Parts: sequence; C-alpha cells; structure tokens
Amino acid sequence: MAHSRDRLKQLEEIEKDIVKVMQSAGETIAELSNENPSEDMVNMKATEFVKSLEGVEKGLTEQINYLTQVATGQPHEGSTYGVDKNKRYF
Repeated sequence: MAHSRDRLKQLEEIEKDIVKVMQSAGETIAELSNENPSEDMVNMKATEFVKSLEGVEKGLTEQINYLTQVATGQPHEGSTYGVDKNKRYF
C-alpha cells in the first residue's frame, strides 16, 4: 500500500511540474508579445520551459515503464497481477 502512495505522490509532483511548464511557456509568450522583448528574458524563460518539460518527460517515462512492467506480468513487489493473470489462462 505504501508503494501505491509513493506512486501517487510522484504523479502529483509530475502534475505540479506540468503547471510549471505551462507557466514558463506563458511567460515566454508574454515576453515575446511585448513591443520590445528582451532577448535575455526570452532565452531565460525558454530555458525554464525546456528544463521543466524535460523533467515532466522523465517522470512520465518512469511511470509508463513501471506500468508496462506491472501489466506484462514481470515480477514486481506488491503486485499480484501476473499471478492472477497466469491462473486464469492455465
């Protein structure tokens, strides 16, 4: 059960990171829409966007890999899916 809570906590962190991605994208666009946008500010905000996006991608990839392992019946601590699946078909 604790493992499930950890997974949910990780997903909540990814959700917060997605909000950061959206904020940095909005700030970059807002700076670009200024009459005289600051190149340094645009670069800084765009860099924040890319770093945040990379973090989200990494986190989601880890979650997807975990779910793939659980769903394919590979051994996983706390999971009985593989055992239950095998019982049904044999």
